[in-house]
Amino acid sequence: MPGAYVQTSSIRPVVGEFDRTFTVVLNAYTGPVIRRYLSQLRRRLRGIGYDGDVLITQMNGGVRTIERTIEELPGYTIQSGPTAGLLGAEAYAREVVEEKNFLCVDIGGTSTDIGLVVEAQALTIDDWGLEFGIRLGFPALDVRSIGAGGDSLIQLDELGTLRIGPESAGSDPGPAYYGRGGVQMELSRDAAVTALEAVAAPLKMSALELASGAYRLMNAQIEQETSKIIFERAVDPSNLALPAYGGAGSAHAANIARLAGIGRVVVPYFPGGFSALGMVVAPIRSKNAVSVVAEIDALGPERLQEIFDSLEADIIESLSAQGLKPDDVIIERALHGHYVGQGFANRVLFPTDAVTPQTIEKWKQDFHVFYDKSYGYSAPESPIEVTTMTVGGCGRPGRMPVTRIAEGGGEPEAAALVMTDQVCLDGLTWQEIPVYRRAALKSGNRIVGPAVIDDGLSTILVVEDSEASVDPCGNVMIDLR
Repeated sequence: MPGAYVQTSSIRPVVGEFDRTFTVVLNAYTGPVIRRYLSQLRRRLRGIGYDGDVLITQMNGGVRTIERTIEELPGYTIQSGPTAGLLGAEAYAREVVEEKNFLCVDIGGTSTDIGLVVEAQALTIDDWGLEFGIRLGFPALDVRSIGAGGDSLIQLDELGTLRIGPESAGSDPGPAYYGRGGVQMELSRDAAVTALEAVAAPLKMSALELASGAYRLMNAQIEQETSKIIFERAVDPSNLALPAYGGAGSAHAANIARLAGIGRVVVPYFPGGFSALGMVVAPIRSKNAVSVVAEIDALGPERLQEIFDSLEADIIESLSAQGLKPDDVIIERALHGHYVGQGFANRVLFPTDAVTPQTIEKWKQDFHVFYDKSYGYSAPESPIEVTTMTVGGCGRPGRMPVTRIAEGGGEPEAAALVMTDQVCLDGLTWQEIPVYRRAALKSGNRIVGPAVIDDGLSTILVVEDSEASVDPCGNVMIDLR
């Protein structure tokens, strides 16, 4: 079969034929398209004289060279954009802000992507699903997506119920208020009202009531998904801050945070390009795994060490081929296990020291603690069966490119105030609120809500009973009361 694109289960050689098969099928399905696109990109870059490295973001929170991506696992680039946003949040937690625990909300044009960062580390998942019923064996950053974005269609379903998305207006025809004309786009309020009235009429609502209801419904849909991941990961929302990015993120963030029980919103300086900044800091990363399916005590130190050494050698070889020095590789080990008799496994990190009876005993204790935290119980009397051993390796992450802004007082300068305008925030009552230009704000400025901050490419809503402050890097912090 000349030219056939062939994939085998060797791309993810772990137990679970259902997930493994979907992994192979998805990679074979997407591989030719992605390989063709990346090969063309590489040729065009060489054609204009660029001979440096080209790095492609992966679902696992790292990058790999374009050659490795083309040759080994093109399908691993799926969901890489939202993954990059979590990498940016990791960098913010490490370098930029005091908060270390984030519920990340990325609202773009067609979808909302949600993920958790705990102690400056994005949480991972080993059975990432493309959609319901299609689980994959890819180890990936845990990003959940729903079809609710800035361009999502407001519509009535077959029962006459108001629904937001998952369909999107996209770039063509685009949202009604875009107008679709001119070199510099002029937003059309009249076109937006006309479009809203067409959906509002069967519900006997005004355009304003429909817009307000659609906004609240979208916030509720997003909060419902955030509650799932918070509950599943056993995280206390009161210990989280909410970074809001994507073009529409900052318009919804404060209300979503209030629904979720989160007290602070962080709007980065360039929310529309935050995922791109995450790509800048992404390290070269590789992961390898093998299934063993045996009780950990039966495996013993020597066998575990032998398997870890083999996996680590493959990782170092892969990363060295992509330009990393072996001494610069950071290794992470993990065992996936369950109590004997269970049908699902959980990933718990294993020490990177030499494997000894003591390190095995420590891992067993960590496993019991993980179980108790995640499920509310543990069973120390039960033997633990290991299903899969994994080793990950990466280089050191890059530095987040942030700048410092000028210092100012508590009140924004007069030049920062664009206007005051009548705004309806609850669908019922109009009130006059200030609108500020973000580029004119200075470090230390404070704005009491309700107010709007015009980012130029996005809108930051400072809700009632909240206060926004600007930090030295230009981030807008919204504290909810």
